[in-house]
Amino acid sequence: MKTIMCAKVYVLARPLLLLFAYKALVLTLLTIFLRMFGDFDIGMYQRVLQQWPRGEKPIFSSHFATWDSAHYLFLSEVGYVKGASSCAFYPLWPFMVKWCADIFGVSHLLTGIVLANVLSAIGVMCFHRLMREKYNHEHAMWATVALLAFPGAMFFFFNYTESLFFCLMMIFFWGWHRERILWVIAASFLLPLTRTVGIFIIIPMAWGVWQERRCMKWIVILVVPLLGWYVYFLWMKIMTGNPLEGFDAQKYWSVNSVYNLVKPLQFIKTLLSPLEFHGYYGSFIDRIWFVLLWCSLYAIWRVDRQWFCWTLMIGIVPAVITHFVSYTRYVTMAFPLFVIWGIILHQNFRNIFRYIFIGILAILQVWLLWRHVNFRWAG
Repeated sequence: MKTIMCAKVYVLARPLLLLFAYKALVLTLLTIFLRMFGDFDIGMYQRVLQQWPRGEKPIFSSHFATWDSAHYLFLSEVGYVKGASSCAFYPLWPFMVKWCADIFGVSHLLTGIVLANVLSAIGVMCFHRLMREKYNHEHAMWATVALLAFPGAMFFFFNYTESLFFCLMMIFFWGWHRERILWVIAASFLLPLTRTVGIFIIIPMAWGVWQERRCMKWIVILVVPLLGWYVYFLWMKIMTGNPLEGFDAQKYWSVNSVYNLVKPLQFIKTLLSPLEFHGYYGSFIDRIWFVLLWCSLYAIWRVDRQWFCWTLMIGIVPAVITHFVSYTRYVTMAFPLFVIWGIILHQNFRNIFRYIFIGILAILQVWLLWRHVNFRWAG
């Protein structure tokens, strides 16, 4: 009995220690960057649509409120304002930040960072647990290592929606695996309130119901994501007077267009014409992730077809709609990709190739982390 208990503690402790080490390493790197290698791009800070602090010169905390984080701080501190570019962002995350900041009486920026780290930790642990139940502990560990080493995982540290979305996503798939219908209902309702692509959760839900021939109560819950989306439009109507204000605000980001879905030749041309190693419009790195994801689709199909449906919606569609802008962030939500990488790293790679692959991912993440806190484009 004692041996069994020790084994269970060991299995639980390894991913926790890995997660703790990762968070501590990011914090250490940030400290080093800001003390020794800080190079804040003041010109970019002045050109973007939203700054923090608003209408003021950057301060030290501005390193942690770059790019989309400033929009979320605007929404949590000020709220939705008709005509504001920040209306393009979904409400659940800034609402949570405001609610927690008011309760604990601390700044919205600090609240957002703490929430992001707590929620991402929950999401990563759910990911590891799901992988462990479907495969084994070693597969789960390598998949988790690949996820945390991936450059997009750096956004789990900041005031971004990635942590909340990943947490809800893993709660959904964990609940589906365990047939915990309340978990599935809660997650599928909240995902469309977190990010635009959250509504796509209805696709793997429908596939899972059909494939597994689940009973009527599982068919009925297919309406839940639609209810979440309805609440989003109702929220925008109450806040701004226009239920489509979020869609109207997309004009500030002209690269995003749903019509790109019916322009395959333009997409192929964009895919084959990177403009720089990493940048807003023409990132070579973003295209590499897309190619790797594309090459993994058949393996994902073989592993789990419900996951395959989700990967198409969360990994392929955003790449087409945005022409790869922010794709390093978006593809981090395609968790089956890291499942496949975990299987490959565990079964087929010699040790030296494992560590070279993980090392390349980690180096890229460190580089993008430096760029992000200095207001240079990261993803």
